[in-house]
Amino acid sequence: MAKFRQATTTQAAVHAAMAILGIDRCADLLDKQASTIYAYGDLDKERHISFDDAKLLDTACKAEDAKTPFFDAYRLAIEDKQAKPLDLSTALLDIHEAAGELSAILRAAQLATSPGGAAFVAAEKLHVNAVAKAIIAEVRMILDAVNGASSEAG
Repeated sequence: MAKFRQATTTQAAVHAAMAILGIDRCADLLDKQASTIYAYGDLDKERHISFDDAKLLDTACKAEDAKTPFFDAYRLAIEDKQAKPLDLSTALLDIHEAAGELSAILRAAQLATSPGGAAFVAAEKLHVNAVAKAIIAEVRMILDAVNGASSEAG
């Protein structure tokens, strides 16, 4: 079963960075093993990414895709503490943007010229899973905002 990571966690930010950069590039940037990067994104592991490593990944993500997963998670955490209502229009647009990204990933992964040909390789599966989980997280945030509940796996 997939683990739900609230958008305000560093684990969610690690997965977003992996979706943008790929696991190999994340590992290279941080001079760490891929297993360490995976552990940073696992809710059940005791490993946590350092602030300096998070800044490195955010900088690379911003250069690659104009996104800053760690900064955004921190900003969202602060906004959550201020009990600011979720902007449902923006959340819905985020879902549409991520769905477009997911479509592009799936299309590219199934090309005969992709690394695994028509079959998915591990990096492609990771990318698909990370983006799909981001979509699920956005949908849960919308449901929580509408229903007045806190996000829980379910």
